[in-house]
Amino acid sequence: MSSSRLSIYSPQVPVPTIAVVLLGFLFSAAHAVAVDFSDRQRESLAAVFYRGNPLPPPPTDLELKEIRTKARKAPRWERRLLKRLYGRDRELWVYATRDSDGDGIFDFRVSDYYGRFLEGDTDLDGDGIVNILDGRPFRVDQSQGTGSPLPPHLDWEAQGKPAEMVRIQRELYSRYGIVLVERTESFTPELARAVWDTVTRVYPRVFAREGSLPTLKTIATEDYSLLDPDDPEGATDFAQVLAATQTLVIYRRGVESPPAIQLGFMSHEIGHNIQFALDYDEKRQQEIILLPLAFTSWWSPTVGRRYRWRSTRATSSPSSGPSTCRSNPTTISTATRRSETGKSG
Repeated sequence: MSSSRLSIYSPQVPVPTIAVVLLGFLFSAAHAVAVDFSDRQRESLAAVFYRGNPLPPPPTDLELKEIRTKARKAPRWERRLLKRLYGRDRELWVYATRDSDGDGIFDFRVSDYYGRFLEGDTDLDGDGIVNILDGRPFRVDQSQGTGSPLPPHLDWEAQGKPAEMVRIQRELYSRYGIVLVERTESFTPELARAVWDTVTRVYPRVFAREGSLPTLKTIATEDYSLLDPDDPEGATDFAQVLAATQTLVIYRRGVESPPAIQLGFMSHEIGHNIQFALDYDEKRQQEIILLPLAFTSWWSPTVGRRYRWRSTRATSSPSSGPSTCRSNPTTISTATRRSETGKSG
């Protein structure tokens, strides 16, 4: 796939040299290699879609051989970046660059701070069932179906949740196509109610008119936005919208907030989903998530958008970026910013 499909936009600033891009990235990521995060990086795969999801198949001998070949052919600065995030752990190198169904979308995106794995291709095995709903996301199995009811691994009734939470989860899914899913943090009755009230009371006309939003398919709970919970950059995160995967993530601070605060930040974040939906189209969404199959330009997009640089290979502007209740820069790429995804508010 041509790397011209992945582009960075800003009209104000000239394109930086590769040396400047590398300097900017190394400055931002330098603290991330002081500690070995390989265990945490692997653990992030165990809840990348939902709590306890199957792990990706271990790299084959062929993949391990090919990653060495690709790395040798890649620019030196790109090899250095892989080593800074994953050391010489070739298994993690494979996970970071794997495209299981060969559709040009990497299975995972990775953080440029700690190398955390996040969802990339929303149907990575290409069987027509999105990862969140797929009990076997790494294995083609069309027998599961894609409609109601919710699959057992998501169904709150099967998990013994209170009846009101069960009702909210099922109605959000059946009426609006929104799945509530727990990853490394759990929903509370109050948070489920805040989501429901936001959809049905804050934005009733929008959802009555649209039925569902193409930019909001999943609302997930996670403990922290960073692999390092002590990093002060993630300490103030309540929630954020990840436009590339139509996901809204609520973090522990948001889960533990009073109901009024929850209603406030949920209204803010779903407002972004509505905003992004105004100019949504399938082609543009593909441009947001399509990634190069080689290493070239793999990391520079996240640095470029952080400093408002642009690429001369740009062909069209992406419709939207990640959004969160806190700060400002946005990024969408294989490598992603400090919140593991990028920020805008």
